[in-house]
Amino acid sequence: MEVVSEALAGMGEQVAVLSKACEELSHRELVRLLAELTAVMRTVPSVEHRILARLTKEAEPGALGEASWKKVLTTALRCSEKDAKRRLKRAATLGPRRAMTGEPLAPLFESTAAAQERGTLDEEHVKVIADFHDALPSWVDVGTRVDADRQLAELGGGLGPEELRGAAARLMGMIDQDGPEPTEKDIARKCGVTSGPQRPDGTRSIRGLVDAETGALLEAVLAKEAAPGVNNPDHEPSADGEPRADLEPGADPWPTIDPEPSAPAPEPARLDTRTQAQRNHDALKALARRALEAGLGTHNGLPVTVVNVEFSRCVRAAFLDLIKRDLRV
Repeated sequence: MEVVSEALAGMGEQVAVLSKACEELSHRELVRLLAELTAVMRTVPSVEHRILARLTKEAEPGALGEASWKKVLTTALRCSEKDAKRRLKRAATLGPRRAMTGEPLAPLFESTAAAQERGTLDEEHVKVIADFHDALPSWVDVGTRVDADRQLAELGGGLGPEELRGAAARLMGMIDQDGPEPTEKDIARKCGVTSGPQRPDGTRSIRGLVDAETGALLEAVLAKEAAPGVNNPDHEPSADGEPRADLEPGADPWPTIDPEPSAPAPEPARLDTRTQAQRNHDALKALARRALEAGLGTHNGLPVTVVNVEFSRCVRAAFLDLIKRDLRV
């Protein structure tokens, strides 16, 4: 570890020399310095890949006091979960590997890893190449993938990220000329739904991609549950989401509407001012609530349910607890 510390200290000293040189060099020399410095900085991730490859292969995150490798990185590097996930993904494809029997193996994207180690590719170039590999159909053989990786790594050494993206698109067209219908495995690999973190106002974003069957199921359900007048939170619904039918004859099923006594009760659909997106949201909320009310069993030994607690009650309980502690003192 002493040798490593000395090497890092030496890097710090060299950075100080370069920082001082920034005030002394000419404009052309500054541009040349910037290009050479960028090439050096592009090689740093290759060291990171080796570190993470060895860590994930030889150790467990629990031994380092965390539940996952992503948590290890967010704690040690103070980076975001998204950045930690990216680092781990890059290490898996660009870092060294070992076979089950222990012999060393080349990185999954061998040519790209070598180009990054030489300082000719940065993260934007690597992302273009990684996206290309992700988009390759599953039927493409290993030899073709290796040749494609070598071509893109060589092209990336002389092109910017956008130009490389165009070259990758042309290469994809040559490999997959007829554009065969994706297999179920290809479709399943692309599908998924992600729920974002809760925002300060309690809302959260949902994004994703669904397959044909899931899309058809959603369309059928939303056609009924997201129809105008159904599951409208501005009016009191019955158990099935329809306007209440258990009132006395002549009573208004929509209490928030106060029509003229002599006028007929307006139709719920005409009273619904929500957009289609809002109706979809309210329909999904009603379906989720019904699923919970019907009972979903247990998860990790606890019943699956949602507990709503008013914020004012939490504040009041905390305030009373503080008063009790003061009284004890």
